[in-house]
Order: sequence, then structure tokens, then C-alpha cells
Amino acid sequence: DFEQTLSDHILPGYAAFAASTQALAEDAAKDCKADGLKPAFNAAYDAWLGVQHLRFGPAEADGLSVAIAFWPDPKGSGAKSQRALLLGDPLQLTPEHFPDQSVAARGLTGLERLLYPAEPLPADPCALIQATTLDLARMSKFINDNWVSSYANTVLTAGDLGNTTFQTRLEVLQTLFTQIVAGLEFDK
Repeated sequence: DFEQTLSDHILPGYAAFAASTQALAEDAAKDCKADGLKPAFNAAYDAWLGVQHLRFGPAEADGLSVAIAFWPDPKGSGAKSQRALLLGDPLQLTPEHFPDQSVAARGLTGLERLLYPAEPLPADPCALIQATTLDLARMSKFINDNWVSSYANTVLTAGDLGNTTFQTRLEVLQTLFTQIVAGLEFDK
């Protein structure tokens, strides 16, 4: 039943992702050296993998799931965008402006390129690492808070009068099934 999926998987999964990205942002604020951040990064990525297949509700708002993990990137647009950010105007890295940057340069996949660079980076990545981790914490908090404050209730009240998102309980089951199938297809 979807109530158990919600209580045992979705809500704890997004809470864990929010907590792990917050810890990652706090670590990056203290010291943004790659070696020191890798354990927190790996924990945040693992938490994301637990919910990344749930691309509905708050996770799909404003394309957040894509901004969290832009992959695949066959044209290398993430690396190009990050290079421009590393060499460009530092104002682009402020919390007010960073969410406006290319989704290919942001999120976990963007942070992975900074912590595990395939070639030397053209500039000190500290400011970009900090901007990326703050942005991840902001996005994951938004998703988690919206699940807790309203969207879980939207799921639980499927079929009730006034619920325009899920007009029947079957719609919730279909949505969850679609998420599982799409997640498996994506992994394939």
C-alpha cells in the first residue's frame, strides 16, 4: 500500500537526503578541500540514490531533480559551465544567483567533477564548491519540507473531494509504479 511506501521509504528518504546535504554544506563552509569533503559527498549521493527514482511532487518542481543530478551529460555542458563559473564573476556564486546557473553545472554531478576532477581545474574551486553545497542543501530542504508540510497529505488524501492532484487512490499507485519503472529504465 502506498501509505507504507510513504512512511517507510519516501519521507525518511527525503529527510536523510536533506540531512546529508546540510551536513555537506556545513563541512564545505569550514573547509572546502576535496579529500575532506568526499565522505560527506558520498553520504549525500547515497541518500539521493535512495530517492532519485521519485521524480514527482516537490522533486519535480522547477526541475529540482535534474538540478540535483544532471546526468547523462554527453556534450560535457556541465564541465563547460563550471569552467565559466570558475573563471567568471564571483557574483554568480552567491546564493541569490547560483540557482539561476545551468543545471548541468550544479548539483551532485557538478560537485563530483569538482571533488574528483579528471584534469586540473582552471581556478581554485572553493567558492564553487561552497555555492554548490549550499544550493544542494537548499533544494533538498525545499523538497523535504514540501513533502512533510503538504505533499504527503496530498498523497494520503487521494480521491478525497478537493484533491485535484490525485483524484483516485489508483492514481497514486499508478504514479508510484511509473516512478519505479522509469527508475529501472534510467538505471538500465
